[in-house]
Amino acid sequence: MNHFFHIPRTLLVGDKSISEEVLFADFKVVVVLAEPGGGKTSLLEHIARQKGVGVRYGPRQVSIGRTGFCVDILAPEFELTPENFVIHSHTNRADHLTPEDHTRSNGKSWRFTSVTVGKMPGRQVTIYDKRLEVTDKRKPIWWELWNANLNSEGLPPLDPKDRSESQIWRVEVRAGKRIMKDRWGITT
Repeated sequence: MNHFFHIPRTLLVGDKSISEEVLFADFKVVVVLAEPGGGKTSLLEHIARQKGVGVRYGPRQVSIGRTGFCVDILAPEFELTPENFVIHSHTNRADHLTPEDHTRSNGKSWRFTSVTVGKMPGRQVTIYDKRLEVTDKRKPIWWELWNANLNSEGLPPLDPKDRSESQIWRVEVRAGKRIMKDRWGITT
C-alpha cells in the first residue's frame, strides 16, 4: 500500500521563487533547509520518485518523534495573556526563557507572541502568532491558503499588510514519543 502524499510548493531561492518543476533545470546541486515540519522529507521523496532514485526503507526503519494537531484562528482582537492559562499543578509556568521551564512566553513589541505549556518528549500545547511567523520568515503560501479558505466561504481576503484585520493565531497540540508509547501504545 502506498501512503505517499505530496503538496507541490514554490521554493524560495534568495529573492527568487521557483516551482519544483524547474528546480533541476536551473540548479545542479540543491540544498534543502527548513524548520521541523517544513516538508523536507516529503519534498525529497517526491523528487526521488520523479527521478527514479531514492532509498527504500522498511516499517521499522522509520521513527516518529512526535505527532500533533493545529488550528489557525483569525482573531484580530485577541490578546495573548499568559496569566489566563489554567495549568496542572505539576506543570510550572514561567514568563521568561530558560530550557528547564515547562511554560515559555515570548514577547515582542509590548505584546506576547507565544505561550508554550509542557515539554517534549511528553506533551505540549502552544499558542503563537502565526501571522508574525509568516511575515518574518517570508512564507507567502500561508496567505494564499488562508485566502482560498476565506474565498470558499464567501469572505473577503486578508490583507497581509494590515495586522489589525489579519491577525492569525495558531494553536498546536503535540504528543511526543513518550506519550505515543505510554498512552497510545504506538512505537516506532
